[in-house]
Amino acid sequence: MIVASAHGVKIIKENDTLYARYDRGEIVPEFVDVEISQIEADRILKSEKDAYSVIINTQNENRPLKKAMS
Repeated sequence: MIVASAHGVKIIKENDTLYARYDRGEIVPEFVDVEISQIEADRILKSEKDAYSVIINTQNENRPLKKAMS
């Protein structure tokens, strides 16, 4: 279930786990979900700069991604 959306990122909650859904595609859109903490979710909602920072950090940490279902 989508619980919030800001700065091009949707925050999804499934079974008490939060995910950030964003487009990681370059030419063709490719939406993925990555697990995030509540603190990261709050940062995503705070500002575009913070949202970008959270996404970059999840990529730098090589967190597992799953393709979003839509």
